[in-house]
Amino acid sequence: MALPTPITITLERPTGASFGKTMNEMRSWLDSKRIEPTYFKPVTRHNGIGFEISFRSSDEAELFEREFVLRMHSAIVTPPVIGQAGASHLYHSSH
Repeated sequence: MALPTPITITLERPTGASFGKTMNEMRSWLDSKRIEPTYFKPVTRHNGIGFEISFRSSDEAELFEREFVLRMHSAIVTPPVIGQAGASHLYHSSH
């Protein structure tokens, strides 16, 4: 039996935001929701350092997405979170 494909969200750190503070905020939120990502690691993006977080379920990814994606400059969700037909997989905030 094949394991489900993890859903990966790649976020760019907000401009001017502390790397440590941003990472701690995400980790604290994940802990408060009792969500354990399959991995959580820093990545180098074209605008600096960001984060790559993978989830076992679309429900976990969707909760995280609702909380953090709109606050960040951009995010890429791969594969798209189920139930978001027609939604773009690349999000840009206006800030």
